[in-house]
Amino acid sequence: HLRSWERRVPARGGDEAEAFRIVSYNVLAESLEDITTNGLDPQIARWENRRLLIQEELRRWDADIVCLQEVDHFDDFFVKFFKQWGYEGKFLKRTGDKYDGCAIFWRCSMFKLNNVHHLKLNVSPTFDRDNIAIIVDLSLVSTPASLLVANTHLLFNPRRGDIKLQQTAMILETLWELSAGQEGGSRKATILCGDFNSSPFSPLYDFIA
Repeated sequence: HLRSWERRVPARGGDEAEAFRIVSYNVLAESLEDITTNGLDPQIARWENRRLLIQEELRRWDADIVCLQEVDHFDDFFVKFFKQWGYEGKFLKRTGDKYDGCAIFWRCSMFKLNNVHHLKLNVSPTFDRDNIAIIVDLSLVSTPASLLVANTHLLFNPRRGDIKLQQTAMILETLWELSAGQEGGSRKATILCGDFNSSPFSPLYDFIA
């Protein structure tokens, strides 16, 4: 069942602006099923069942860029699935002993990859968590325009909003640095996706907004 979305802000850009669709999902890593699917019917929670529903959902949206969190079947499932529909992708495993990470896929007929950047957020003893962000620099095939797409999965702990704010600040600072250098002093368009483990109108939400 697809969610119904309500547009709250009019789209910006002229009639000739290139339009594309982007989606972001936490796909619940199989290696984390004991944690993330606790309380669900075991048959529903099983990866073998969920992956079929994930395929169906992603094909239905038919997005041009797809950002996924909690990916632990990148090569053996997601790459094969997306390749048959004309996509390429990049993956970054989070630090630590867990197997999952974040992935970004893009439609090859619309975008080409210029560069990929890996950002590890365990920068100090205070902020030593295994969260990461992956950033791809893409160019539109039809125009000289390019954009940055970032995908992250922030710390879950609801009591450590300070760490989430620090992680978000690091990602935004990196995007600001990478977006510079355009002709005429303009900056590359930037899209930030992810699972921020935050609720609407929380301090983190307000910080990003």
